[in-house]
Amino acid sequence: MNNQAYDIASFFRWFLRVTNIHRVFMYVYMITPILVLSVMFYKHKETIGLGDLLVMSIFFIPAFIHYLAIIGLRNGRVWGRILSIVIAVLILFLFPIGTIAGVFMLMQLFKKDWKAKV
Repeated sequence: MNNQAYDIASFFRWFLRVTNIHRVFMYVYMITPILVLSVMFYKHKETIGLGDLLVMSIFFIPAFIHYLAIIGLRNGRVWGRILSIVIAVLILFLFPIGTIAGVFMLMQLFKKDWKAKV
C-alpha cells in the first residue's frame, strides 16, 4: 500500500512541473490534427485538399511554442519564463483544465525560486 501511494505521489510530483504541463499541451496540439485528418481521410478520401492540410498544420504552431518554452525553462532562461507566463495567461481561457493548469503554472513561475520549480 505504501509503495502504491509513493508511486501516485511521484507521478503527481512529475506532472506538476511547469515543463511537463507544457509537454502535455504540446502533445495534445500535435495529436489533435493527426486524429482529425485520419477521420477526415477515412470518411472523405476524395475531398481532402491542400487547404485542409494547411488548416490542420496551424495546430503545430502552438505545439512549437510550448516546445520553445520547455527549452527556455530547462536552461533557466528568462525568455523561457516570460514565454511560459504568456502561455499560462492564454490557457487560462481553456476552461476547466486550462484554467487549473494556467493558475498552477503562474503560481510556480512567480515564485522567487522559479528555476527549481520548472
